[in-house]
Amino acid sequence: MPLSFAEVQAKFKSAMIYPVMVICVGILLVMFFMMVMMPKFIEIFNGFNIELPLPTRMLIATSNFFTNFWCIVIGAGVLMASFILFKRFQSSPAGGRKLDEDWSGGSYAYKSVSVGLQAVAERLRVQADGKPRLYICRDALVRRDQDLVQRGLPSSTLDEIPGYVWAPAPDGKPVKDHPLKINDHGCDALRYMCVDFEPKRRVVGAARTLAR
Repeated sequence: MPLSFAEVQAKFKSAMIYPVMVICVGILLVMFFMMVMMPKFIEIFNGFNIELPLPTRMLIATSNFFTNFWCIVIGAGVLMASFILFKRFQSSPAGGRKLDEDWSGGSYAYKSVSVGLQAVAERLRVQADGKPRLYICRDALVRRDQDLVQRGLPSSTLDEIPGYVWAPAPDGKPVKDHPLKINDHGCDALRYMCVDFEPKRRVVGAARTLAR
């Protein structure tokens, strides 16, 4: 069942505590060294009256920049930390899902197998007017994948249906709500589509899942 926004927020906050602390401590240490410790070394270097090596001069210039433009440094650090945290949130399963839903305006497929199969079965059933509510058009297949044909594998949704069965348990009995995940891409998409047209069915399915 898709996570609520509150659950995504909670997961994000708990996952971000450690990296936020590490980033903040790192930024504070660099700023402390450049703005407090380095000026003292600069006074010592100036007393030598010798030409300093290039790496040392670069370090001194960096320290002067930190001291004179500390507000820019802090702003850049905050932006960098925010970007790192955003990418971390985006790469997490919960965060990526939430961002996809918000930005695309869509939602992830409701993947309850039993609910999806019920939706497909009801639409395939002939109604009072003598017609089903779901058709698989013969001419929808533009061309067959000859590699699949040569290997004897399904090359269309219609070919997948006979092999769309429950996965067997160790005792040999089928495990309901767990189809055998082999050559089932078209059938899975069919389930998702049928349930997507029936929001009430998704709500009922979610309530049953929570009640278990």
